[in-house]
Amino acid sequence: MGKEGQVRRLDVEGGVAWFKRYGSARRALRMRAMDWTAMRLGVTPLRAPPRHVGPDGRRVEQRRLTELASLDVNVPRVLAQGDDCLLLSDMGQTLADRLRRSGPDEARTLVSRAVEAIAAVHARGAYLGAPVARNLTVDADGRIGFIDFEEDPGEVMPLADAQARDWLVFSAGVSRHVPFDEQELAGLLAAGLRRERPPSRSALARTVERLGFLRRPTAWLGGRAAGIGKALGSLRRAIGSSGGSVLALAAALALDLLHDGDIELLVLLAGMLD
Repeated sequence: MGKEGQVRRLDVEGGVAWFKRYGSARRALRMRAMDWTAMRLGVTPLRAPPRHVGPDGRRVEQRRLTELASLDVNVPRVLAQGDDCLLLSDMGQTLADRLRRSGPDEARTLVSRAVEAIAAVHARGAYLGAPVARNLTVDADGRIGFIDFEEDPGEVMPLADAQARDWLVFSAGVSRHVPFDEQELAGLLAAGLRRERPPSRSALARTVERLGFLRRPTAWLGGRAAGIGKALGSLRRAIGSSGGSVLALAAALALDLLHDGDIELLVLLAGMLD
């Protein structure tokens, strides 16, 4: 979290806990830019939720943890609370850490379990919000868990868009960590997407189609941007998008590209990911 907040590991009686304090609104300007860009392009699942800080951040996260726990979603337990802080139970290693140390077979298993866990959350009528690889956990039994809920996409979008957002964010984040190609990632994602409700699948398909123009520039930008392109290709394969024209959308962005040599949405998307 850096200067925005503070997360510290604590050794407590009986195990490990995590102290989380909710910090400043340092990212507020970037998130407003992300929201404006998403609305402009008609990709509403990528709207930026309000950035809650201090006591408000604590209340939002505690509310979301309570809601998800009531649906038997594997999230941290609140061990103690303060005005602007929570003490949370340990959930194991992050999926990002596990994938960095995994070979292809273990990575396939981990991603498959993560996809299944996200699909199960959606089947219960819920959503996550920021399921990048650093916000998924793997415990000693291999069970997938979820952390980091101080932002709530449900404040600015309907359920179908929030669930589509989960797949977009998860795919773009995990694609950088897996040692296999777009086609194989698509096969793993498809297993979860087959369980999605039609409104969520439609919202996801529309967004992937609108973002299709990003695949070409990401091929030579590398890093996080390349992960976004790989994720979009995998999602298109997974949901069977029709591959309609995106020329009008690309033309709408031409002035941005010529003006500063960059595409603002790509920069903002990359900034969301681990």
